[in-house]
This record gives sequence, C-alpha cells and structure tokens, in this order.
Amino acid sequence: MPVKKKAKTKTNAKSSAAPTRGRGRPRKEISAAEVEKLASIGCTQEEIGRVKGVSVATLHRNYADAYQKGFATMQMSLRRKQVSAARGGSVAMMIWLGKQYLGQSDKHEVDWRGKTSGTGLTPEELVQEAARIVREKRKAREPDGPA
Repeated sequence: MPVKKKAKTKTNAKSSAAPTRGRGRPRKEISAAEVEKLASIGCTQEEIGRVKGVSVATLHRNYADAYQKGFATMQMSLRRKQVSAARGGSVAMMIWLGKQYLGQSDKHEVDWRGKTSGTGLTPEELVQEAARIVREKRKAREPDGPA
C-alpha cells in the first residue's frame, strides 16, 4: 500500500512551530448577519465598509445578498410607517404616496396648442380669467355706495 506524503507548511522564521498565513493583509471577520442588520437600519454600503474596515468591492463580492435583504427590510419598514401615517390623516403623506404610487401630479402642463391642461384656456386667457374673478370678489366686498 502506498504511503501518503504529509503536506508541507510554511513556517515562520521566528518560530518553527507556527505556520505563516501568506501574503496580504489579515482577513476581516464580519458576518452576513451584521451586514444585513446595518443595511436594515439604512446604512449605505460605503458606511458599512468604513465601519467594518472593508471595501465596497468586498461587500459586493461577499455580502451582496445579505445587504439586499437588509435594505429590502428597511424599505418595507419605512413604507409601512408611511402608509400608517397616511391612514392616520397625514395629508402630506397622502399626497406624496399618491404621487409615488398613483402617478398623481400637481403640475399644470401646457399642450402643443398652448392650452393649459384641464381648462381649455391658453395661459394668457387663464391669467385674464383669474384677474376677472379677483375683480368680482373685490367688488362684492365693497359697500353699496356712499352712506
């Protein structure tokens, strides 16, 4: 039966018993759970990298799934709070959610014929109509004549 050879290990010059690790800087010990937790509170990849002492490329290479899962958790939590605020009567949140999810807008666009959307008037006609309404309201507040 053939005899197996033992694998050779490099040894440190200072101590013959301790094997050397090789070239490069020491590995950073971070877990996917840590990356996921930091992403779930809204930390960016750059922030996580700085805190943990690794590059963004290392995060992309080794922890992309954990980061994406944590980021999705943060988005879901934030969306839940926003919907809750809107259901609680926050008009600003209702408007914002309407713009994000329902395509609502507070823009007044002018079409190619020069008409303001929703009114059928040109911008000049719209200004004239607004001035007429203001004049009528002022006239209605004035007293009926000399007393």
